[in-house]
Amino acid sequence: MHTKSLEILEKAQLPPGQARAILQVMETEFATEALATKADLLAVRAEMATKADLAELKAELMKWMFLFWVGQMGATLAIVKYLK
Repeated sequence: MHTKSLEILEKAQLPPGQARAILQVMETEFATEALATKADLLAVRAEMATKADLAELKAELMKWMFLFWVGQMGATLAIVKYLK
């Protein structure tokens, strides 16, 4: 048990037995693996940044593909016009 937490509960004029019970409940609840750590939050932030980078890359690639196909169509039309 954390002595500082126990002291705080006892300073709130709770009986020592009740303070210990409250502290045990709190420790049990906080000991679960469901809590996110700083490392978890940093991993999520990094994943979100990666997804944003991929979305930006996808948009950039689509723009260049469009320009490529317009250029190809223009070149094809110029060749066909020249051959007629």
